[in-house]
Amino acid sequence: MQEPYKLFELKYSFDALEPYIDARTVELHYAKHTKTYVDKANEALVGLQKPNITEAQAYELSKQLDDNVGGVLTHQLYFNCLTKSKETGGTGGVFPTSGPLFEAVKVRWGGFEGLKEALKKGGLSRFGSGWVFLHQDLSITTAPNQEWPRGKKPILGIDVWEHAYYLKYQNKRVEYLENIFYVIDWNYVESLFKS
Repeated sequence: MQEPYKLFELKYSFDALEPYIDARTVELHYAKHTKTYVDKANEALVGLQKPNITEAQAYELSKQLDDNVGGVLTHQLYFNCLTKSKETGGTGGVFPTSGPLFEAVKVRWGGFEGLKEALKKGGLSRFGSGWVFLHQDLSITTAPNQEWPRGKKPILGIDVWEHAYYLKYQNKRVEYLENIFYVIDWNYVESLFKS
């Protein structure tokens, strides 16, 4: 039997991403939205273990499991890729000035500003709810809902669901996408890039 999914621990307090992402948003996003994905994934796991489930029930439970595991994985990546901003005593927003990620981004995107603009463009082009991902090969993709990229290795995920920004930015996704770069933990992103 598969181990149940667990809500990962945040490596910072709810208010650590202020002023760019407010404490209430982080709290609701993590403790409510993300926890719900964990709970629903576990509910589907339990359902799939029951004897005598019908093929239709197995299909629905498998879909529920896939959707919610996607929510767990995307949110774990998102929250792990964030940290306190440089302005508040952290390292968020500090892109490396040398090393493998710096060099690769310079080749692929012409430098950090090119990468940043491409990620923002991806986030703005995602119609409705979803994600923009930077992958280990430095390609950028978007995905609807909680779809985890298949066949790729994401090293950064930016949530563009409204629940990620609405309390602070309302319908201004562009402002959220401009400000999230102040709290991206590029050290963490680089560690995934090198792994």
